[in-house]
Amino acid sequence: NNNNNNNNNNNNNNNNNNNKSRIRLIRRPHWAPYTATTIWNTLLGSTLHLAEAHATLSDIFSKQMVQRLADMDEDAVRLHKQLLILS
Repeated sequence: NNNNNNNNNNNNNNNNNNNKSRIRLIRRPHWAPYTATTIWNTLLGSTLHLAEAHATLSDIFSKQMVQRLADMDEDAVRLHKQLLILS
């Protein structure tokens, strides 16, 4: 009976050692600062930064580009009329 207890203890110790080695393989020491909260905050910061960039591009394309294209259209129409007169 005593031998059975020793064998069971040895098996338990081996299982514990195997589990510990598996845990050691899973641990990532450089991941320590990356908690769920910091990841979400980083994601939020990136999203806000992209939103600001998109707002800037939207402002450029909705105001400055529209005006520039309208000016180019007027220039093209004026050149076309001049060519018709010269022809």
